[in-house]
Amino acid sequence: MDALLGHDRSAELHASAWASPDRGLWVATADGCYHGMVERVGAVYRAIDDRGVVAGEFDTLGEAQRALHAAQSIDLGERYAKGAAA
Repeated sequence: MDALLGHDRSAELHASAWASPDRGLWVATADGCYHGMVERVGAVYRAIDDRGVVAGEFDTLGEAQRALHAAQSIDLGERYAKGAAA
C-alpha cells in the first residue's frame, strides 16, 4: 500500500540498532525484530543475516555491519514489494 501511495520505506529499512551482548558478538534489531548479527571469528568479522545465512567475512566490524545492513535492506525491500503486490 505504501508503494501505491508513494511512501519511501528505505529509511525504515535502514533503522537498525546494534547491541553487543558478549565479547565479539554484535546483534542488529529494528522495531524489535532480529535482523542478524556479526561475530568476531579469529581475525575476521562474520556477518550472518536473520535466516542464519553468512553474508560474508570482513576485515572490520564496520564493513561487516554495512554488508549485513545492505543485505537486509535488499531482502526486506523484496519481501515488502512482494507483499504490496499481493
